[in-house]
Amino acid sequence: MFDLPSLTCMLRMKVRWNPDSPGFNKDLLVYKNELREAVPDSALVIAGNDISKHIFFYYIHKKGWAFDNDQLNDTLIVRYINEGAKYLYSDSRTIDSNPSISQYLDSLVYETQNIKVFRLKN
Repeated sequence: MFDLPSLTCMLRMKVRWNPDSPGFNKDLLVYKNELREAVPDSALVIAGNDISKHIFFYYIHKKGWAFDNDQLNDTLIVRYINEGAKYLYSDSRTIDSNPSISQYLDSLVYETQNIKVFRLKN
């Protein structure tokens, strides 16, 4: 007889800790130290795409606001900036090339294969 909860846990862990296919944006695992050091530890950030709303923050060791499915618009980014967001971590070229978003991007701070980190305008 199988212990179903243990089997489920084992199968999930096998995928999540596989550096070749971790089940989320691989750059978060591969470049975690560089992404952490790209901005000050105390900086509030906007991060995505992150369906979990937690994985990005776990790997970059930051706090802030998450988005998924390219669901970041000018109203939200202005609200987050007004609430203290200083940087945007994005794995979506749809987001950072959108004129309604890019008008709030000051400069590119760091870039991996799939993730770009931008300083936000005040």
